[in-house]
Amino acid sequence: MHTTPRPPIIKPLFQFAWFPDFDKALNELKALAVPENWDFSPNPAIPNKILYNYVHHTYRKIENEGKSLIVLNHVLHMK
Repeated sequence: MHTTPRPPIIKPLFQFAWFPDFDKALNELKALAVPENWDFSPNPAIPNKILYNYVHHTYRKIENEGKSLIVLNHVLHMK
């Protein structure tokens, strides 16, 4: 039986915005936060996985609630 490979799943945040280096952006965000462990294990395969999931989940939530607005290449999130 021959199966066609499925295309990669692109997270909604990455469909909306382009990050030249998302890991670097997460590290910058991590530096702004109160020190906290953002990994599930001491030697994670993906660093900052908890923060990664949090950012993606929060984006999906805001988008699903219709609370984001694009203005002149900027994104505003409304409460």
